[in-house]
Amino acid sequence: MKIRLTKEFNFEMSHVLHAYDGLCRNIHGHSYRLFVTVLGEPLNQKDNP
Repeated sequence: MKIRLTKEFNFEMSHVLHAYDGLCRNIHGHSYRLFVTVLGEPLNQKDNP
């Protein structure tokens, strides 16, 4: 039996574009959503105490 576990993370980041000639040259930020998923099978407790 395979098990899949997913965790969602939301975070904000800011940065500047020093070599850019426009509004993005100033500090500005973005919002991100990251999903981390792991997939595996449970250990048999009789064989692996």
